[in-house]
Amino acid sequence: MRSLRIGTRRSALATVQAEHVRALLFAQGVEAEIVARVRAGLATVEPRSLSSQVCSWTDSPDGRFVVDVLHGGRVVLACGDSGEGFKFSALMGELLADLAEGRVPDEDVAGLGLARFAPFAQAAAPRPALGR
Repeated sequence: MRSLRIGTRRSALATVQAEHVRALLFAQGVEAEIVARVRAGLATVEPRSLSSQVCSWTDSPDGRFVVDVLHGGRVVLACGDSGEGFKFSALMGELLADLAEGRVPDEDVAGLGLARFAPFAQAAAPRPALGR
């Protein structure tokens, strides 16, 4: 018996408990959608779902990492890795250590800061945006 692990990416509110997310995804027909995609793409396979689960991760509005310093450099922030941060752990460790020690990041890393969301944050809320 051979099996395939197939998934889809859907967003849900972070405050919703996992069991409610599972029920929501089932109600939206996600499992049936995946089975239909397998049936259409792999004609020789009779698809059936053996199990399903919900995985959680952090994400940013543009799907890129968020790396920044807050409160005058006293807080280093790294999030929004879409569940792929482990792939970059060696690089991120060095980068975050540099930021914690007050080093100025390279230009490509500086572009991952919260400032890129400032126009959206200001439009959405009257409070000042976080970041530099």
